[in-house]
Amino acid sequence: FDNQCVSGSYLSASSVCTACTSVQTYWVTCSSPTVALSCASGYYLNANACNDCTLVAAGWVTCSSASVALSCNTSYFLDVQNCTLCSVANPAWVTCSSASVALSCASGYYLNGNNCTACTTVQPYWVTCSSASIALSCASGFYLDGTACTACNSSFEAWVTCQNATFA
Repeated sequence: FDNQCVSGSYLSASSVCTACTSVQTYWVTCSSPTVALSCASGYYLNANACNDCTLVAAGWVTCSSASVALSCNTSYFLDVQNCTLCSVANPAWVTCSSASVALSCASGYYLNGNNCTACTTVQPYWVTCSSASIALSCASGFYLDGTACTACNSSFEAWVTCQNATFA
């Protein structure tokens, strides 16, 4: 008997190989129940312990230390070694993959290539849209007619507001 255990376990005081995950589920390897040697993804090794990357800073998912992020949640992008909120790069961005690539946009904007474009640039009376050709909601005085906005007074000249072409 050589007192050696497989990787991921340690030799206990009673000479039994014990899984490091029995100490903490996020310990991958350890030399004793008080000394972690490596950690699961989402944790970093600090002074013989595994610390949660999500507690270091907002948006962090994985990291190699308390000062180096490796990946971020969807509302953030990895900016060198830190996670930066997508809306800091552009207020219209909700999710992004970098400081120059938007993945989804705030209400009132649509994804146009790698950027977000205001629906009002298509038509000033478009409030929300999913593309440059599909309106989802319209400003007061207009109603959604399929995928476009139509002026209420186009149905009846006296109408200022309406729900559709036949109901003011």
